[in-house]
Amino acid sequence: MRRNAAPRPYAAPLALGVAALIAMTACTSGSGSSTSGAAPGDPGQEQLASSAATPGATPTGSVAAMAPGASSGARAVQKRDVVRTGTLEATVTDLGAAAARVRTLVASYDGVVANEELRRSTGPGSSSTDTFTLRVPEARFDAAVEDLAKVGTVTARTVRAEDVTGQVADTAGRVKTMQASLDRTRALMARAASIEDITRLESELTRREADLEGLQAQLATLRSQAAMSTITLSLTQPAAEARAAEDRSGFQAGWHAGWRAFLGLLTALAALLGFSLPLVLPLAVVVVPLVLWWRRRRARRRG
Repeated sequence: MRRNAAPRPYAAPLALGVAALIAMTACTSGSGSSTSGAAPGDPGQEQLASSAATPGATPTGSVAAMAPGASSGARAVQKRDVVRTGTLEATVTDLGAAAARVRTLVASYDGVVANEELRRSTGPGSSSTDTFTLRVPEARFDAAVEDLAKVGTVTARTVRAEDVTGQVADTAGRVKTMQASLDRTRALMARAASIEDITRLESELTRREADLEGLQAQLATLRSQAAMSTITLSLTQPAAEARAAEDRSGFQAGWHAGWRAFLGLLTALAALLGFSLPLVLPLAVVVVPLVLWWRRRRARRRG
């Protein structure tokens, strides 16, 4: 028993490593925010540092685009991550045909219909609306908006662009830092000897894996939004009755009003006849024979 209690030569360094790893937890989230200004692996920052260290060096990438006197080949501009969104509202005369045309246009631009919502109203003077949520490649966003605007008569149009290059670089840096932290945690777990150290490291590893998955999902969402732009298109078909009512005025309006009143009168008379028939037929069966008998009797008296 005393032999097992003998101190291990690597226990103290391992315990110090576990304590240092847990102390770095608060620093992990802070390291992500510090990468927003200069993300790891940012070509512009690395080239700027190398050009400052090496006299006469010519910077390239995003820095070269701002260098005066640089050649056209060296003016390579760093690709920006831009999230572009558009909103279109239009009226159409045939909602079904317009919707089919929208689907064809989106397919021709290698896009997809992410969502479609059709609303049909049945009340007088109502209209039907078909709302699309479309995803198209960012490089073909402008052309897609122009073609979709030709489907109907545009009543509202909005286009927005948001530069998320900094957010992408910041999130990518935080993913890299978290991945390195996970690797260190797994290395410590491989050398852990006590149950207490293993339990503590497993808890820390689980928490950091969840944080890493959240950062990876956030990074994937940002890159997807930048790669595929979103267009919200609302097509509205006014009701035929509403369009006809707007075109009527003067004598034409009076004519249609009188015709509707005449049709209403005929409808009321037909309803009255239908209501009276069940009552009149039984009376006719009794009354008609009595009337015929009374007329014959009167004719005999006169004769």
